[in-house]
Amino acid sequence: GINAEYGGVHCNACAWYKSTTPFWGMDSEDLCLERDNEWKLTDESDWDVDRLRDLAGEISFDMKIVPTMNMCGVGQAIKKVKTACETAFSDAELEWNDELDDFKIERIVCMGAHSIQRGFTEMCDAGWNKQWDEIFSNLEDDMESEDNWNDALCYVFKKVRDVAEEDTSSDCANLDESQYMMSMKVQFDASMDAETSAILVPIMNRLRNLKTMNFASFANAGKAMMRTMGIEDMKAFTGWNVANELKDLGLEIPKGFSMAEFNFDPAYERSSFMCENGEPRRECDEGCHRDRCKISKEDNGKDIDCNLDECANCKANWFWWEDGVEKPIECVSCDFPEEMENGELVRVNHDNVGAEYRCNEGFVLEHCSGWAKCNWDSEDKSIEFPKCVEDQCEWPTMDHATKRRDWRDDRGWGTCPYAMYTCNDGWMAAEDYQRRVECKPGEGFKIENNLKCIERCNFPEEIENGKRVEEGRREDGKYYAKYECEEDLYLRDREWAECDKEWREDKHVAVARLPRCSPPDTCEFPKEINGAEIDDEWYDDETGTKGARYRCPDGMAMDGSDHFHCNRDNPSEVEMHDIKCYEMKQCEFPDEIEGGRRVDEETYDHGARYECNEGYRAQHDNSWAGCDTRTGMVHLPKCEQEDTCHLPDHIDNGYRAEKQYNRARYDCHGEDWSLPQDIAENGGWVECEGTETTPQHPYCEQDSCHLPTHINNGMRTEKQSNRARYYCNNDSGFKLPEGIRTTDGWVHCEGEEVKPEHPECQMFNCEFDAEIENGKMTNRDYTGKGAWYQCNEGFRFENNRNEASCNVDGEVDYPRCIARGERCDFGELDVDNGHVKEDDRDDYSIRVECNEDFRIRDGKDRAHCGENGAITFVPTCEPWKECEFPETIENGYRTEDRREDGGRRFECNEGFYFEGDSWAHCDTDTGEISHMPECMRRDEGDDCHLPEHIENGHRPEKHHNKARYECHDGWSLPHSLRERDGWVECHGSETHPEHPHCVRDGEEGECHFPDVIFGGAKVHEGDHEGERYAMYWCFPPFVMTPNKEAFMGYAEYPGKTAHDAYMALAYKAVCHEGRTILPECIEPRKAGHCGLPTWIENGKAVDLEGWMKDREEDGSEEGEEGSEDREDRENMTDRDEEMDEDTKKMMKMMPMRARYECDEGFKLHRTMHGPWGWCRKDGSYEIPQCEAEEDWSEVEFKLHKGNEKKFVDKRGRVFAGVVMARDKPASGSEEDPDWELGCNDGFNNHAAGAICRTLGFRHGAQTPLTKKMQVMAADATQPKFGWTGFNCKFDDTLPSSVNCRAQRYDEAMEHKGMKAKCFDFDKMAVKCFDSAEFNVTVSLTYSNKKITCRAMAYKENYQMDLGKMEGVEAKFMIDDKEIEEAHKYKMKKGYFMKVTNLKKREFNCLSCEVHAGEMMLGKAERCKDEENKPMNDWSWDN
Repeated sequence: GINAEYGGVHCNACAWYKSTTPFWGMDSEDLCLERDNEWKLTDESDWDVDRLRDLAGEISFDMKIVPTMNMCGVGQAIKKVKTACETAFSDAELEWNDELDDFKIERIVCMGAHSIQRGFTEMCDAGWNKQWDEIFSNLEDDMESEDNWNDALCYVFKKVRDVAEEDTSSDCANLDESQYMMSMKVQFDASMDAETSAILVPIMNRLRNLKTMNFASFANAGKAMMRTMGIEDMKAFTGWNVANELKDLGLEIPKGFSMAEFNFDPAYERSSFMCENGEPRRECDEGCHRDRCKISKEDNGKDIDCNLDECANCKANWFWWEDGVEKPIECVSCDFPEEMENGELVRVNHDNVGAEYRCNEGFVLEHCSGWAKCNWDSEDKSIEFPKCVEDQCEWPTMDHATKRRDWRDDRGWGTCPYAMYTCNDGWMAAEDYQRRVECKPGEGFKIENNLKCIERCNFPEEIENGKRVEEGRREDGKYYAKYECEEDLYLRDREWAECDKEWREDKHVAVARLPRCSPPDTCEFPKEINGAEIDDEWYDDETGTKGARYRCPDGMAMDGSDHFHCNRDNPSEVEMHDIKCYEMKQCEFPDEIEGGRRVDEETYDHGARYECNEGYRAQHDNSWAGCDTRTGMVHLPKCEQEDTCHLPDHIDNGYRAEKQYNRARYDCHGEDWSLPQDIAENGGWVECEGTETTPQHPYCEQDSCHLPTHINNGMRTEKQSNRARYYCNNDSGFKLPEGIRTTDGWVHCEGEEVKPEHPECQMFNCEFDAEIENGKMTNRDYTGKGAWYQCNEGFRFENNRNEASCNVDGEVDYPRCIARGERCDFGELDVDNGHVKEDDRDDYSIRVECNEDFRIRDGKDRAHCGENGAITFVPTCEPWKECEFPETIENGYRTEDRREDGGRRFECNEGFYFEGDSWAHCDTDTGEISHMPECMRRDEGDDCHLPEHIENGHRPEKHHNKARYECHDGWSLPHSLRERDGWVECHGSETHPEHPHCVRDGEEGECHFPDVIFGGAKVHEGDHEGERYAMYWCFPPFVMTPNKEAFMGYAEYPGKTAHDAYMALAYKAVCHEGRTILPECIEPRKAGHCGLPTWIENGKAVDLEGWMKDREEDGSEEGEEGSEDREDRENMTDRDEEMDEDTKKMMKMMPMRARYECDEGFKLHRTMHGPWGWCRKDGSYEIPQCEAEEDWSEVEFKLHKGNEKKFVDKRGRVFAGVVMARDKPASGSEEDPDWELGCNDGFNNHAAGAICRTLGFRHGAQTPLTKKMQVMAADATQPKFGWTGFNCKFDDTLPSSVNCRAQRYDEAMEHKGMKAKCFDFDKMAVKCFDSAEFNVTVSLTYSNKKITCRAMAYKENYQMDLGKMEGVEAKFMIDDKEIEEAHKYKMKKGYFMKVTNLKKREFNCLSCEVHAGEMMLGKAERCKDEENKPMNDWSWDN
């Protein structure tokens, strides 16, 4: 209404959230404009059409304020402070001292008051004397100048100094007013937008009262308050001698302040806000949505664009370009009636060719979809309406549950009718607190009911060291209880007890999840960790937890989290993790980049902003350069030239895939659309100049027949208009039909037919002879197209090739076994662009090395000779220049992955994705990089993957965690997405209602299984009892997880269990009611399981167990198993916070262990848990393997301790020694094979653990040899080396695991020659133990006067002090005789003993042993005849 005080109209808002016109000063109430209407839009509103855009107008204003300050009282108060300070402190104590840390606040204040003149001189020049008008003028010109703000401070400081030096005893009556009055006039004019004016205009108008305000009243009020509180005498209250004087100084400031002038004059201009048509102007900055304008066939190929009308709420006006002139174009639309039979219109879709209807009261949708489809490309534009039938849904009366609401309450018009039920008090849902029961009108009104109510859990009145104090049920239906611990104990694991569910004996059972009471944290944090020093430490009295924060030295940054806390399960120990300090490198930002320059005012140590020159623009709107502080490498923005012509982002049925100056590359959506032949032959590129586009304007044309992008076990490799080229995976045993092979894989359209025939991949395999001349077959490739052979005694493979292969015609190329013959002479071998390596040869081959800028072709780098010594193969050196790829790219980094063509793979940083290929390409002829990948920023905050393009469709609209999808002509979204107008949303890491995809019109029941899913790919597609399915596999480290909807539905089906659901759906995609139900590949951290396979080669899983069941069965085991289980449970709690309830429930039903059996005729290679496989924390798994019974064998190990008598534990087991092995077949033989030695080349601790587990221990590690360890019995045969290169990927395997690798020693010698040669000191030796928590390492050094036994003990990466551990002793020995002299211990040095003239003594070996009671923790030995060899040390992990 009218508000005369401010000379105009005040447009009121209805409420805070209903914000209408926000500015003042209009001359008519009619000009009150609506600013925002989102609060009143409904689900039925067209958000993009009905939502009001921001107002575009601005309010201009003039502002003048003049604050003044009478400094007389302030000057008098400062003098009193100085006098009081001079009484309290000596002259020396009042001199300013920069070392303030040791002084009390009172003295610091007095030093400052005593040094006003010195402070002014240091801050301002001695002769500084600027006037305020000059200072404010400079600030107006440059508000960011530090010098200008320094002048403003000097102005105030000078007035304070001047008044403090004058005689103010007569309240400044003796002074000129200019000497004690300070005035700072501020005057300017500016403007503000509608949003800002909503707040500032009313505030600034009310601030006019400042002119009449008595600021001295604040001082009087402060005095009264202190008097009331009894603290008027601040000296008595604080103990400071100058406290009262400081109080008076503080009160003098408001006494002297006044506002001499305050003027704020806003000015409203009608034309700034209003258009001539009477509509308000709106800000139109969102661009046009090309998908909202359907154009007729006659207009295909036209360059379509639009303008947004700021005077019509940004309505789009469509046009096309002709000779640089805008020509209007009409978008196709259909006329949807307000009513249909038994239904009414809800809304029309954005593109005006689709609409949603709802049924009248008493009617429901027959097929659960209310969408009407218009045949907009036909002449009559006929409409296919949904069908409404009479409602005959009969909702069930359910045991222990009550119906809460139905679809009418939720306004769920476009769905199947449904009702929501809730379990009654005392009961809870087996799967959720409420369940949707659906009615299917199109299936005879069938009721789908999955709700099961089970009896709730009971919370005990007491837990160990605690009691229940509260119990109840929340609004979401979940039961809870609150517990309190006894004094000095604290709740752990959870704050509230809750009812959860478990699957037991084929049914759901409610269980109580309880907290536990634990003592407070008492761990002590180390002062330093890897260069980082402790910076802060704290203790939380409410939770009993301790924490610490670490910081790196100045100039260094930290890699890893700087926070540490005590271990939850053992509060006396620190929960350690890796951190590292690294030196931060400075970056140098160039003054200029191509097309741009650096902005000096916005250049910092680790970042700088660049501006592009005229005619250029920042690529991806990124103008900032970043600095990699690890490498000092700079990531620069790019300025690209602005086009002088128009190359559209989207074309009908296609899109712009790549953009350069005045040129762009285009591609088409869908498998049946192609670019014109001349554009396709140009790689999809078009160029433009002015209005001309060459070779022509881009568009997509539809093939006359269907040429699929993907075929089972193959793919389409090239596409042109009405023709395509295909490839089958020959390596996996698949080939194209003969007719297509004769056309080099090409097929073409003749009308609607594909010629010469429809592309498909046919399986083929070959028959291999069991024997070849002088050799026999040992194994066969599972694909059926390869086999391996072994030559008879006295023969060898020609060119060292032992594999037979066959082609698609079944022709087999066998290897040849030739007589070994004499050693060949390669002395005369001449290699073009290369040379032989005489130090890397054997009897029949020699390695070839290429010259610079050349490389070996096909990786075959050895020359071979035949049985008569003639050269049979010479490697080829082909031209090859390596490219030097940078370690990092903008928002990404280089990996170690390489390709044969010289490419290197890159990864994007978190929050970014690749725009195209993730590989950098190299032109190996020139050594120049031909393509670098680019990392684009994902939409910030999305929790799941919402792809920009889908097969046969695209994403036209995107918001936070939600996106809308559309399909191209001839394709449609599945029913679940159509009923949501194409929208999908992120629910945690999942897309809801399903992953976006398109199905062919009329074939919704014929599901499409994509070849690639996020994080994985299809490996097989087939048909079982008439139902189509596909099998998928995830790329590491992603974890395969069944589709949640399908899994939960299957598990809840009568008679089915979670076990059955996983067996049926793990790794499998199925078709359900026309929908493709795909499994998902999820990050290990979010998955919480590992995707255990239900089948293995020649075997299958027969039993599954979930993590909760595991916990119950294994909880009694000691050692780190229980600790790992607890950590898994904590990690699951962290993951739960990121999941919805259904996902949590499903993840808890995922198996963490599986028992496997082999098919008939095959035998199992067991894991350390027998026939069971299990999940690891990193998302990997360990599973057993099946091998044919006739080929099955296992490696048997033993440890040879020699003369080391102490390498035997109390149970008589040898726990350390030289490793010996032999291969024992399953069938057995009359004589056992000979024992063989292992060579430690490539050997690792994980492999040592695998050996020890076969001997009954739980862990193992490598250990160096000692002389005694190698002693053999006089009559014993010295074993030979039989194995080398033994290593394992994980520390929980047996040697037969697929995660372990080894090579026969003779094969390694044949392939690598002397590089594989092993000597006596290369013997493999291990130490075995049962717990890996406590680790001791021992080494020995000596000089003429001292022997040092450096014993270091660690527990969970934390160094222990052996000197404080009772019962731990060290023994020093010369030639196994103990030295009876005293020794000492220091934590950093270990044990040491002083001796005299050690080097003059006669001895062979010095050694030291560290014991804990009767157990030897570690030993080190140093022998004189091994002075130039590494010392023989070993250690014990306990």
